[in-house]
Amino acid sequence: MIQQENGTEMSDEEIKTFMDTFKQFMNQADVEILNYMRRESTRKYNQQLYQSEANKYKVSLNYYMQEFI
Repeated sequence: MIQQENGTEMSDEEIKTFMDTFKQFMNQADVEILNYMRRESTRKYNQQLYQSEANKYKVSLNYYMQEFI
């Protein structure tokens, strides 16, 4: 048994439920972190690609984005 803040104790079933719920939360957090990393890597790749293309045509990035994207 684990004592809660209010002085009552958690039963084994409550502890199991808490642990299962916490594991689900952590799994979802891992998924969200991976989604964020994928979005950011795609954004950075596109930014570098557009900058490279703008440099190739000797125009500013803003001009390239307005005209070609």
